Amino acid sequence: MLIVIGGLPGTGKTTLARLLAARIGAVHLRVDTIEQAIVPDIPDLPLPNWQQVVDREYEPWERKRVVVDTAGQSPRQSLALLLRGLASG
Repeated sequence: MLIVIGGLPGTGKTTLARLLAARIGAVHLRVDTIEQAIVPDIPDLPLPNWQQVVDREYEPWERKRVVVDTAGQSPRQSLALLLRGLASG
């Protein structure tokens, strides 16, 4: 199972991911860490400009998703909501 947690900076993504990984015995893997490790090894890797990102065709995400609003609640409360959402699927 792959669980992706996204959101704005400072919203508790890393905290929630670490709590979830510890609870379900998973591995917490930060995309930033992978990118920092790989990008320097590909010196000629062209980064897309904004228009290329906008013009790209993307496949719609048609799988189950769980949305947890972390505002105004503790990390443990957010984790409980996330676990409930995952269990219902």
